[in-house]
Amino acid sequence: MQNKILERLDKDPHMKELFLLLTEQLSNSDMQSLLIEAFRSRSLNTSPSRVLNEYRDNRFYRPSEIPQAILNRFDLLAYSLLSGEWHSLDLSPVTPMGTCTSISNLSQNRMLSTIRNSEVVADSTSTMALKAALMRRECLDSNAKSSKTIKCCSSHRLLRAQGFDEEKFSAHFRVFALVSAGRDTGNFIFDMAQLEEHIRFYLTLCTKLNILREAEVHVSDFSGKFSAFLLEEMLGRLRESFKEARFLQVPDRAEARHYYAPLAFRIRFRDLEGRPWDLVDGGFTNWTQLLLNSRKERFLSSAIGSELLFRVFPGVLKLFE
Repeated sequence: MQNKILERLDKDPHMKELFLLLTEQLSNSDMQSLLIEAFRSRSLNTSPSRVLNEYRDNRFYRPSEIPQAILNRFDLLAYSLLSGEWHSLDLSPVTPMGTCTSISNLSQNRMLSTIRNSEVVADSTSTMALKAALMRRECLDSNAKSSKTIKCCSSHRLLRAQGFDEEKFSAHFRVFALVSAGRDTGNFIFDMAQLEEHIRFYLTLCTKLNILREAEVHVSDFSGKFSAFLLEEMLGRLRESFKEARFLQVPDRAEARHYYAPLAFRIRFRDLEGRPWDLVDGGFTNWTQLLLNSRKERFLSSAIGSELLFRVFPGVLKLFE
């Protein structure tokens, strides 16, 4: 799509000149002022009937078919399972332009960019990484070797610009996410403790939703640094607590291998037709290392697709009606 746009612009010298002006010659503030005025002028020629048709036809604007009251009750249940150590965040709908791209190398084409140098939140964990990094910076300002763990959680509606072929996926959707930020204290203590805590939260939630027996936990070491014994020791504790679930080490997982490092996990479920759905996904990234310019920082993020959950298991809706 991007190449086709550039090819068309290249054929029109005026459009090419405009493209260079917007991308290279104008400062961010001047470009913002220009676009604000351009869209203000265009809006003056927009009729109510056209707005209604846009609302009807554009996938970005359609409300979710899951009642908001149901989603709110789900959130209340999820929050009730977390201790007072967790900071619940009500995130802004927007975040600085390039939030995802700068730390995760995802294409900006996946985000809905705004004319005010911001983007609609497409991944709440990357926005929560910004908050966690600021909180960690406060700790480090007080103590340069602070190992205090920052834990944040949020239920947020995300918006993705790319198209989806799967009918259960939508342009915007709600997820419940957790992030843990801290410092490497040696012997993988932070990594293993936070990984186990995240997995325990989701499996406890699955128990409350009566879908634990459908859960299969996959843990993957993309780095090869963690011994199979160390991971199995953690999985053994989880097996004792959640006997109906299944637990596997999956070192050859292909998905998200270049996104997470060194550890990743997912919780896979199968619907009534036997189709697999990874409703929970998470792992470690170097985001706070980049934000705080310190290789000692550690960051774990994870999320459950709360809205997708109800589409895969419609019977769970009855628990919240």
